[in-house]
Amino acid sequence: MKKLILIIAVIAITTSSLAQTKYGLKLGVNLANGSGEGFKDTDNRIAPAFGGFVRVPMAERLVFQPEVIYSPQGSKETAVEEGINIDVTTTFDYLNFPLMLKYYLDKGLNFQFGPQVGYLISSKVKMEFLGRKVDVDVKDQFKNLDFGINFGVGYDLDMGLGFDLRYNLGLTDIVDSNEIDTDGKHGVVQFTAGYAF
Repeated sequence: MKKLILIIAVIAITTSSLAQTKYGLKLGVNLANGSGEGFKDTDNRIAPAFGGFVRVPMAERLVFQPEVIYSPQGSKETAVEEGINIDVTTTFDYLNFPLMLKYYLDKGLNFQFGPQVGYLISSKVKMEFLGRKVDVDVKDQFKNLDFGINFGVGYDLDMGLGFDLRYNLGLTDIVDSNEIDTDGKHGVVQFTAGYAF
C-alpha cells in the first residue's frame, strides 16, 4: 500500500510539473573575450546571440531550464606590423547547451547557476589592413568541445517576458594544436530577453 501511495505521489508531481512546463525563445548580445595568453591585451567581440529554452518547475521556487544558444565568441585586437595597423578579429561560433537552475527570490527575480557544454561550429581569424580583408579558417586548431559554468541574475514577468544577465566562465583550454604556442579560455557576458509561452 505504501508503494502504491508513493507511485501515485510521484506521478502526480511529474504530471503537475509537465503541465506547468513552458517553452521559449531568447535573443540578446554577447560581450566575449577570455583569459590566458591567447586573450592577452584583447578587446571584446560584440555579437548577437539567440536560441530557445524549456522551463520546468522543480519546486516552489526552483526551476530547471535547459537551453540551446547560438553564441558568437572570441576577441578583437589591433596589431602593428612594419608601421601598418592590422585589425584582427578572432571568431569562435558555438552552439551552447546551458543546463540552468533558477532560484526565485521573489515573484520574478531569480538567481541562476549551471554547467554548459559548447560545440564549436566555426573559428576564423579575420584581418583588415590597407583596405583589404582576409579570412583564415582556423577551426582545426581548436577543440570541438568547450566546458564552462554560467551564473547570473534574471527577472521573469507574468506575461512571459524575461530578462537574463549572465557570465559564462570557460573551464577548458580551447587550443588543440602544436602550432599555437599559447593557451586560452573563454569568458562571455551575455544579456538576453526572452519570451516563454
